[in-house]
Amino acid sequence: MEFKKYKDILKPDQAWGLLRGMTGQEITLELIYTVLEKMHLNGSVPEEIQDQFNVTRNLIIYTWFCYSLEPTAVLKSYVLIEHALRLKYEDDETAFYVLVKRSIEEGLIIDKGFSHIRASLDPQEYSKKMPGIISKLRNSKAHGDNTLGEDPLMSLQISIDFINMLFK
Repeated sequence: MEFKKYKDILKPDQAWGLLRGMTGQEITLELIYTVLEKMHLNGSVPEEIQDQFNVTRNLIIYTWFCYSLEPTAVLKSYVLIEHALRLKYEDDETAFYVLVKRSIEEGLIIDKGFSHIRASLDPQEYSKKMPGIISKLRNSKAHGDNTLGEDPLMSLQISIDFINMLFK
């Protein structure tokens, strides 16, 4: 990765063209912005989480100009969940995994609260898998996994759904 030249700062990252070539989907800055603009946290979510949510949305916007910011934007989405859990439980000590598990065991987090999950017989079939999965995803981004390809919009939507369930 090279430092972007000044004359190219406002040009889209070449990765977007490569993704279009691989997927056939035309993704534009306007499309990314429109999707992000429609994403919201409940009004009951604490202001400090709302503020960091907006930081995350801005990071995702800037992936248009520098796609290598994508792992940072995805990490920030997972950090939002951790921050929200720490505020909800007033706990800065307990491991992220344990806090996620606790929120599920207490019934705060259920599958129907996630916009991308279809109903099943077990109302927590998806949710019960989250402590391990979300911890691994967060840790992989936090500890130097710079692989690209995780959808930052999907990561943020999962965070939104999770946080909105915490602060109904």
